[in-house]
Amino acid sequence: MRLTRLEITGFKSFGEQTILSFQPGITAIVGPNGCGKSNIADAILWCLGEQSPKTLRGDRMEDVLFNGSAQRAPTGLAEVALTLSGVRRGELDGPAGEYTEITITRRLYRSGESEYLINRVPCRLKDVRDLLIETGAGAKGHTVLEQGKVDAIINASPLERRVLVEETAGITKYKIRKTEALRKLDSTEQNLLRVRDIMGEVKRQLSSLDRQAKKAERYRQTYDELKALELRAATTRFQEWSVQAAELSSAVDRERVEEARLLAALGSTEVTIEAHKAELGDLDRHHQEAQAQFVEGETRAQDARHRLDFLAAQTEEWRGQREALAAELEALARALVDRRDEAARCAVEWESAAAAIKDDEAQLASREEAVRVFEQQLAHAAADIEQTRHRIFQALSGIAAATNALTTLASRREELEKRRTRYEDESAAARAEILQKHTVHQNLEAAHQLHAQSLASREAERAAVRDASVGRQAALHEGEAVLTARRDDLTRLRATLDSLAALQRDLVGYDEGVRHVLHGGDPTAAAGLLGVVADVLDIPPHYERAIEAVLADRLQGVVAEGHDHIMAAIGVLDAHNAGRATFVPRAPRLDATTALPDLPVLSEIHGAARDLVGCRPGFEDLRAALLDRVVIVTDRATARQCWEDDRHGMTWVSVSGEVFAPSGVVSGGAGPRAGLSLLERKRTIKALEVDVKNAEDAIAPLEASVAALRAALDADRRTLGQLEDALREGELRLVHEQKAAEAVAQEILQLDRRLALLTLEEEAAGNELAAMAASVAEAESALSSHEDTKAREERSLLAQYEAASRLKGALTEATGAVTDARLGLATRREKIEYLASTRNTLADRIDEISRQVTAKQAAGDQLESRLASAVQERERVTEALRNAESDVARFRQRVAEVGEAKSRQAHRIRELEDAARVTRREADALQQRLQALTVSQAETRLRASQQVDEILDRYHVDLATVSLDALPPPPCDPDQIDAGVARLKDALAQLGGVNLSAIDEYRELEERHSFLAAQEADLTQSVANLHAAIAKINETTRDLFLEAFHALNGKFGVVYQTFFEGGHAELRLADDGDPLECGIDIVAQPPGKKLRHISLLSGGEKALTAISLLFSSFLIHPSPFCVLDEIDAPLDEENVRRFTRALRPMTAHSQFLVVTHNRRTMEQADVLYGVTMEEPGVSKLVSVKLHTERTNLTLEVETETEEISI
Repeated sequence: MRLTRLEITGFKSFGEQTILSFQPGITAIVGPNGCGKSNIADAILWCLGEQSPKTLRGDRMEDVLFNGSAQRAPTGLAEVALTLSGVRRGELDGPAGEYTEITITRRLYRSGESEYLINRVPCRLKDVRDLLIETGAGAKGHTVLEQGKVDAIINASPLERRVLVEETAGITKYKIRKTEALRKLDSTEQNLLRVRDIMGEVKRQLSSLDRQAKKAERYRQTYDELKALELRAATTRFQEWSVQAAELSSAVDRERVEEARLLAALGSTEVTIEAHKAELGDLDRHHQEAQAQFVEGETRAQDARHRLDFLAAQTEEWRGQREALAAELEALARALVDRRDEAARCAVEWESAAAAIKDDEAQLASREEAVRVFEQQLAHAAADIEQTRHRIFQALSGIAAATNALTTLASRREELEKRRTRYEDESAAARAEILQKHTVHQNLEAAHQLHAQSLASREAERAAVRDASVGRQAALHEGEAVLTARRDDLTRLRATLDSLAALQRDLVGYDEGVRHVLHGGDPTAAAGLLGVVADVLDIPPHYERAIEAVLADRLQGVVAEGHDHIMAAIGVLDAHNAGRATFVPRAPRLDATTALPDLPVLSEIHGAARDLVGCRPGFEDLRAALLDRVVIVTDRATARQCWEDDRHGMTWVSVSGEVFAPSGVVSGGAGPRAGLSLLERKRTIKALEVDVKNAEDAIAPLEASVAALRAALDADRRTLGQLEDALREGELRLVHEQKAAEAVAQEILQLDRRLALLTLEEEAAGNELAAMAASVAEAESALSSHEDTKAREERSLLAQYEAASRLKGALTEATGAVTDARLGLATRREKIEYLASTRNTLADRIDEISRQVTAKQAAGDQLESRLASAVQERERVTEALRNAESDVARFRQRVAEVGEAKSRQAHRIRELEDAARVTRREADALQQRLQALTVSQAETRLRASQQVDEILDRYHVDLATVSLDALPPPPCDPDQIDAGVARLKDALAQLGGVNLSAIDEYRELEERHSFLAAQEADLTQSVANLHAAIAKINETTRDLFLEAFHALNGKFGVVYQTFFEGGHAELRLADDGDPLECGIDIVAQPPGKKLRHISLLSGGEKALTAISLLFSSFLIHPSPFCVLDEIDAPLDEENVRRFTRALRPMTAHSQFLVVTHNRRTMEQADVLYGVTMEEPGVSKLVSVKLHTERTNLTLEVETETEEISI
């Protein structure tokens, strides 16, 4: 299998389609720098699937597209097709196995889209890579070898050099798998830790829920007994109340009959009263009408009087206005006369000014004509002056030319003399420099010895730095191990803290009702709620059990701002059937600040609980109310003794939790703890927060110490790098000094040749000086003639300037006269314009005054008309006043008569109302008896209905359908049922808040615990499996690495001897005990030298050694073809000869494409492709096939193809 054809279109510098055909053996691509020959190697690498733009010498993948040139536009597509032939049928898997020739194509569009094709059939990048792996051309490190890889091997550290062996062994994929396995292992261990933390918390919750579930079961049993008793008692009361309601209904019916009789008699009397009231109403209406007429007459008379007063005042006002108007008319008449006189004077002045303007315009025209004459004369004089100046300029040009010629000849003569002198000096300097070069050669030999000694001292210094770095590395490993352990502890503490904080935040362990009102998402329920009692109180750890025993379920009590918020929250719980909750008001009703009686003076008495327990600010009254009259003592014996001696109703509680209530009730005992209590969990969270803070503080100095060690190691690495750089520079300096000595002898030979050349130049300068005298005489004659012409023309120019000056003076005087005339004319025109404007203004003012006079006269006539109308209206209003006063007297008499009739009718109505009042009192008494019966009846029915609703609401049972016979027999006498109900209710109350969903929650938590246990088992098994997988990967990686290392080491020794024609080279592990992580050193012994590290070799030896190592790796996994991109650049001529001689035998099993500048490498090529540039941005590709015969070498130029845009 071999590479036969490469087609490039639009890739980098290849703007048009370019085809390269490859033959077996070596194909060389040559050309000057910048012509684009390395783009061919990039095209092959890109077609093989390279995804890194930096590897292709670009910043983005779009950089591979042809970007155009000065004459060519950019292309929108880059395409490279690579053809492999000689494939045997069935050699490849899949459809490709049917072909004997395979073409791989890659395309990239400027839009960013890309395509891969195999034999023009679209495929995936993975398909291309799989195919290349099958063909043996898939390893990028073995297909393309560039100069950068040689430099990388030379300059690499031992760990970086290890990558080459790993690529040869093919263990990179195993390292990736190991890294992924380690990441999964870390994640799995974290998950396992988390699951175990959760399981521990779930176990604690199970213990707590177990107690709550048992409590809920007792609650249900008591509740069922209470329900049966209450149903029997309620049914009995309901039936008794139903009989009483029937009896009361009969009594109500009898009373209603008597009520109807009394109401009928009362109705008859009220009808008579209403008739009399109707008559009284008519009289009252007539009385109101008479009064209205009387008031109307009074109003008309008053209006007439007011109108007369108004007319008198209005008349007086209009007379004053008439007198003011007469005075204004007189003033306007005088102003009109003044304005007319002023307009007449303005007209006279305007006519005078118009006549003067005509005289000024005639004078201006005469003066402007004189100015035009002077300007024409001055223009003629300027033209004469310009001609004279031109002749003078020609003369000056001739003078300058002659002067320049003389200057040039003088400069040339001076230059020739200086040159001759310089040649003499340079000859002497060359002789002196020859002597100096001999001295330099001797100095170079001495410096070579000194630099060799300096290299030895730097080697010792590097060894000391390496020893110190090893000690710091060990300290760093130890510090990192400690830091990792501390970080693991911090992670575990944080995980536990997060778990407990989540439980505290979600109110796990609290009753369902408490969780619902605080976290149920109902804003109505949460309004005014301030948290739970356990969060409000700050209880010292040694008093937690005592306070838990005293408060019991009240620790879960919800603190509220007031009872309104409490009732709203309870309503929400009822509406959602969300369980029960205890609520505590922030401001208790009882006076909780009452001082306690004096306590016995005993060391066993710790003090009042409200003084020993802290709380959040603002909740002091709440704390005092909850812990009122509670005293904490050391043990239960002290608590009992104090309780027996107490006469003040105190509650005594021991530190261990035994409670002695004033009533004699004692609670105590011990049992298995149900996980952390609410107070313990709160305290544990605070303690964990402190532990986390301490752990973080402890980690900080460790991190600083590790960072300091890392910085010191970095400094050691930099120092080692500087020392190695210095060593390399010293070695290069030794080589340069040796080459410098050889260059000195060559320079001496060149100086001898230069000395002979300087002698010939000196003779030529003398001959040129002799021929220069005739040219100087000719230039001096021309200079004298041009100077005479210049003097004559200058005298003529002076006379012309004087005549022109006189003309300018006359023109200036004439121009001034024109300006004066123009100013006078402008002044006249402005005056006449002003007079015309003034005359128009006066005319407008006269018209305005005339209009005002007319308006004032019209206003006077209007006032006279108004005065006449006012006199007539006054007479009319006086007559109306006399008529109104007559009507008022008549209506006053009518009002008195109707009022007397009203009084008589009202007396008759009062007599009838007294009779009706007696009857109404009898009816009211009857109605009160009827109302009492009705209320009794309603109360009986209400009690029965409430009993039905209460039982229906509480037990969802309708009492109307319940029979006493159907109920179970009571466990006590019927008379004791109420006592039994009270007892059962007390029992429920003593149970306190009950989480009815605890049973279901307990069952769900058990299921969760089982699930977590299964998860723990799975995670534990996963950890074990991952450890086994990592161990297997390490074993496989170690075996493959050692196998590849020994194979590469053996091949490296053989190839090195081939390249160097002898010598010895080998690879060494930096740490034989740790082959998985250790670095690799290269030691070599060129023929005739000692065994040395690669860094101590010369530049050419380093490069050839690195090339030997690359070819050793290539020969272990040979590729059908290999691209060598300027890999021979750092080699000198002798090493290139060795390189090419070793390269030729490898062509038997691989095809080589070499990009080179070296002539010896070109000589080994079977085909040459030359890339040249004949115009900016455009190159030509020339292919040459070389036929090598035994006796002669012929060159056959096959084709000149394809212009390539660079």
